[in-house]
Amino acid sequence: IQFSDRESALTISDFTMANLSQEGLTNVLNKMHRGKNNQITDLYPLSPLQEGMIFHTLHDQGDEHVAPYIVQLSFMIRGKMNIPTFEQAWKSVIQRHEIFRTGFVWDEIEEPVQVVYENIPFKVNKEDWRTMTSEEIEEKRKVFLALDRKQAFQFDEAPLMRVTVIQEGEEEYRIVWTHHHILLDGWSLPLVFNELLTVYQKRMNGEAVKLPKSSPYKKYIQWLREQDKEQAEQFWREKLKGFTAPTLLGLESKEEEKGYTEKVTYLSEEQTQALQGWAKRNKLTLSTVIQGAWAYLMSRYSGENDIVFGVTSSGRSTEIIDVENIVGPFITTSPTRIQLMD
Repeated sequence: IQFSDRESALTISDFTMANLSQEGLTNVLNKMHRGKNNQITDLYPLSPLQEGMIFHTLHDQGDEHVAPYIVQLSFMIRGKMNIPTFEQAWKSVIQRHEIFRTGFVWDEIEEPVQVVYENIPFKVNKEDWRTMTSEEIEEKRKVFLALDRKQAFQFDEAPLMRVTVIQEGEEEYRIVWTHHHILLDGWSLPLVFNELLTVYQKRMNGEAVKLPKSSPYKKYIQWLREQDKEQAEQFWREKLKGFTAPTLLGLESKEEEKGYTEKVTYLSEEQTQALQGWAKRNKLTLSTVIQGAWAYLMSRYSGENDIVFGVTSSGRSTEIIDVENIVGPFITTSPTRIQLMD
């Protein structure tokens, strides 16, 4: 299959991790090259988490009240800022971490795959609101953030992220970074920001940028493929034996619109110390105490003594070399079962 002078004919032997036929590979390459001139460097499967995110994103398409897995971060930078240098710093980060140069394909092939490009075009969007009053800026910001969050990403169009710099004052810049959760998890955020600011500062100082070689997200997919699925299934079947239905809270919801919200509660210093002390005396972690309290609450609401709920963890196995520095989505949500005594 010849797509460009740079890219020779590719076969399934070039992508050993992808479970594709030659016809499936042809469909992927045709789709990902349509109207583009970007060389493909790798193909490999998705993680279960990524597959789930694609499913739910497609399932909720068209619902104006839901923006599934769209992550939007907004923050201010005060002081002089060189936007072209900031853009170059982002390009360096994108080039170092292949997850940012990745698109996703799932139709007309044997299994979904992620497609890594050698290079992708990227630019920082710019807005200038300096002529507006503070009240006008606040109102425009609300509208901008809402519209930006609703703007969906095309899974086969890398990068699945955008960055906007809004100049609100002479030395006031609002940065809005919006991306799909399929690219990275919360652990990855400080890795990206630290690298971005390091590159930006060095470029501003005219210094050479030398960063250690980054490990690709592919290492995690390879590790997943090496796990014993039958053993894992047997473990969970035994763990959940006898549990037949989800735990229902028994609360009626009058809300007709879809969406989500959150409530944050802060404990006082005295309450925190008391809770930590109780956990220590009973040789429990604070996480175990919170999970036990949640199970008790669910039992009171549902009237059940056999409770199952999901617990999210980092998913970064120590078996993977340099896993703590890999940018990508690793989090896993596993069922936790707690049987309360009468």
